[in-house]
Amino acid sequence: MGISIRAVGEASKANIEGMDTNCVEALLRARSVDFGTYAGAGGQVEAMESDQNRDNDVDLVSGAELRARRPDLIELIESSARKETTNVKTLEQQLAETQAQLAEEKKARTAAETKATAAEAKIPESEKASKKATASAELTKLLAESKLPEPTQKRLREKFAEAVSTDGMKEQIELERE
Repeated sequence: MGISIRAVGEASKANIEGMDTNCVEALLRARSVDFGTYAGAGGQVEAMESDQNRDNDVDLVSGAELRARRPDLIELIESSARKETTNVKTLEQQLAETQAQLAEEKKARTAAETKATAAEAKIPESEKASKKATASAELTKLLAESKLPEPTQKRLREKFAEAVSTDGMKEQIELERE
């Protein structure tokens, strides 16, 4: 009887008993081993199994049998699963809290941006009102110094009521005086 193997190995050229051949130095991986009457010739060996105790073969044991015979393993597995479930629930809760916090922060940021936009929109109006007030105060001063009659001063106030600068005020007062 011989053995035929299908394997991966390391070999070197050698002369054994007067024959040039490959000398196998190491087998790295075996894929199959066959027994045969002539090695590599496809011979067969009849299988002879000894009385096997399949009670401990994990592939053949049912869950109920494993639970009955090894409750310690079942408890270890279930404990590990409970711990993982608890960890997952904790992580899910942290995720939900973080998402809620982000939503609140986004809402607050949006409200702040809305207020900032509204305030920025009011800046030009405020600047215009400030310039109008400055021009009006300057007109009042110029009119007081001009000593023009009240009806003329009233007409000039109405003319420059919307003015945002003092451009042309002195010239107009001089024209009215002449």
